[in-house]
Amino acid sequence: MTPAEYKLLLTRSQKLAVGMPLVMFILFPLGFLFLFNSPGFERFSADNQPPFFPAFPLVFFLGVAAFYAWTVLSLPYRISVTRDRKLIFKSIMRSRSVKVSELLSIEPHSLSIQAGISGYLLKHRNGKIRFPGQFTGQYILLYELKQANPALEIKGC
Repeated sequence: MTPAEYKLLLTRSQKLAVGMPLVMFILFPLGFLFLFNSPGFERFSADNQPPFFPAFPLVFFLGVAAFYAWTVLSLPYRISVTRDRKLIFKSIMRSRSVKVSELLSIEPHSLSIQAGISGYLLKHRNGKIRFPGQFTGQYILLYELKQANPALEIKGC
């Protein structure tokens, strides 16, 4: 295998589709919090205490936003092939490396982010790695992986 670096290619609309849910999960609860704590809303409270309701959606939506952010930020944006036949998947949250000889299969799989981006699931001896399916030279990478590891099963590509 030749050492190379493959970068994620996303259009502006795909980047917007990935980022908008995070913005909405943060702005909506903050909007509700400011609405329910506004001076005009105090007259609806029985004992002039702020109601419990605004705190609950804030915690719920911020929890969903944190989970969504972790999911998006753990997806690789760069795949590197090293001289010693390792694949390095680099994301904002972490970096994972896998030897080519440990690869078992690659198959299409959902990324669970609903942004119109195709994805793949790479299974190896020690686990799984999900990655977007829009990298520069992706089919060259798949071809070289199959040449370097004939036991690798490529499904539906």
